[in-house]
Amino acid sequence: MSKYVKQFLVGTGIGLITPFAGLFVYWLFVWRNIATFIPGFFVKMYDVKLIASHFGLACVLNLPLFYLFMNKDKYKTAQGIIFGTLIYAFYIFYYKLFVVGTGD
Repeated sequence: MSKYVKQFLVGTGIGLITPFAGLFVYWLFVWRNIATFIPGFFVKMYDVKLIASHFGLACVLNLPLFYLFMNKDKYKTAQGIIFGTLIYAFYIFYYKLFVVGTGD
């Protein structure tokens, strides 16, 4: 595997993990009670009306990482971060159109 493919895959991993980790930290501060946090986190992950909006906002966390790698001339890693963000965007689009849109 070439160096550029590895950098792209690292960027994609960063782009996929960062929003999820951001939501995890956010909900940790919201609940502040670790006993109810872990079950509550996974219940909220499957809440139909909130998860797409929260992931959409959490994808903003990829922006500083994108600029960081762009300034360090790691363009393939930056492209991978954008690709990870686009994966979330397609998921959110699908979720809002077919899962939330089919109710009521």
